[in-house]
Amino acid sequence: MKPKKPSGAVKYEFHRPGRKPAKGRINETGGDLGGRTVGWSERVVVEVKGKGRHRNAPLAEKRFPDHYYTFKSKNVFVLDALRKLGLSVIPTARLALRKDITRPGMLERPSKQIMTDLTRGGEFKVIDYKYAGGKVTSEVTGLRNFKEIQEQIQREQKIATSHGFRFDGSEWLIVIDPKTNMGKPYIVDVKATELKEEPARKLSAWRDKLGF
Repeated sequence: MKPKKPSGAVKYEFHRPGRKPAKGRINETGGDLGGRTVGWSERVVVEVKGKGRHRNAPLAEKRFPDHYYTFKSKNVFVLDALRKLGLSVIPTARLALRKDITRPGMLERPSKQIMTDLTRGGEFKVIDYKYAGGKVTSEVTGLRNFKEIQEQIQREQKIATSHGFRFDGSEWLIVIDPKTNMGKPYIVDVKATELKEEPARKLSAWRDKLGF
């Protein structure tokens, strides 16, 4: 028996550079994951079908105010590129595009940025690596493995810079296990990351391919 389609769910294609898009639906749960000065996250359930399989994946949607709509495609592109360099990128980042709507004249089609829920449903705590002023947060410096985290971030930022991605320091989030007071760094927020000529050209080409 085919699974019943969720009421109100909208069809999307889930894109990332160089891969065939998956197809599915997004169900909003109303679960607030918090956020920063620009953008916030909410829990969603993504229903994906393909090759006789059907699964519901608990993920997160990164939302931005309307005038920040260009961030979504940039974020997914940069995260995918950094993942290919072997860096500690959030496991899932996709650009979800509506299958049934286009808006001629707009820079982007109606879209959503879908990502891994790093809290795992509230099991872990997720915090910024640095304050807005650039200082490492006191909660991070108090972690048992702070030195290892700091060394890993410094090492990976050098790799990113050598490939044309210049970080401003806000890219990193730390996932904390409250049971152990240990943390794990992830590159997540890349909207302010500066792209040099080659990655900027590839981002433009990907946007053109998507029809933005």
